Amino acid sequence: MELLSEGQGILPSTERETLSQLGGDAYSNLDWTRRGQMSDMHFSIERQYLGQVPPPDTVNGILYQAAFCNSSGSPEADWNIEVHHRVLESALRPLNGPSVDQLINFRSSTTASIIPEYHMTTVPPKKVDFCMYVEPDCDKDVPRASQTIASLQDALPCGMFNHASLDTLRDRAIALSIETTRTGEGWDNASLQMGIWSAAHWAFLDLLLRMRQEAAEELSTREGPNPDNATEAGRMECPDTSSAQSSQLPEYLPGIIIQGHDWHLVITTRRGDKTIFWQKMTFGTTSSSKGIYQIICALQLLQHWAREEYWAWLRAVLSDWPRLHGQRVIR
Repeated sequence: MELLSEGQGILPSTERETLSQLGGDAYSNLDWTRRGQMSDMHFSIERQYLGQVPPPDTVNGILYQAAFCNSSGSPEADWNIEVHHRVLESALRPLNGPSVDQLINFRSSTTASIIPEYHMTTVPPKKVDFCMYVEPDCDKDVPRASQTIASLQDALPCGMFNHASLDTLRDRAIALSIETTRTGEGWDNASLQMGIWSAAHWAFLDLLLRMRQEAAEELSTREGPNPDNATEAGRMECPDTSSAQSSQLPEYLPGIIIQGHDWHLVITTRRGDKTIFWQKMTFGTTSSSKGIYQIICALQLLQHWAREEYWAWLRAVLSDWPRLHGQRVIR
């Protein structure tokens, strides 16, 4: 993330020839890609494996809308629709249209509220604007995960498999939240709200682990069927408690705070029952084409984290849920 915040490797090498052929005033904002050896740092062979990059015309459209919102003093809602949503869509959704089998996607979350059981502070929570989430049904390798989510919803607060009450994502796991503010609005308020939402997220994950542990303990106290006479479906299935991945919380949770043009990465970790909020890192800006490509790259890196780390952890927790007679044990 530090390298891409400096503009390193934010474009695939396969795009270099195309960019070099663009001329005229309409593409003068891309001159930084056409400076010979001075531009080498911006290109990488490995970049193409992270995700597609939007065409220059799409980037120009984002640039225009961002400049308009900034110069016009547009409200936050305008920024969200005209700029932030366009950036997120360019980074996280296929350029050739929506995909029905997309595992990691994003959604507006301006109507979502933190579920009271996960609200860990006395400070009233506000809304966050977007979230990146997991679509479990798109992972065909682990059907048990979706089935476990459905079973857990009856026992979880508000019937939500999340820390926030957003009906469209009631069975789709939120991976990270995005808070937006206008240019010049206070960082302290934005970081406070992100801290509140992150603490709620940690509380939800902690509850999942406790429910799983309680289910395993309850299962261990029951007298199961005679293994010699039981069918495979009738046997007790206890989780592998030695698995570090499924018995401990994730190492960290990322979040994004946007202030007008500028996009910042924030990280929270868990220490006991406390949420630790780490210093921000600015990774891009919609005031320049290079800044937009930096944001696109960073978002795809976070999408990769959501798929390969966050979902991998959550999938292990869900797939390994204790079972008795083929049914999940849920208290």
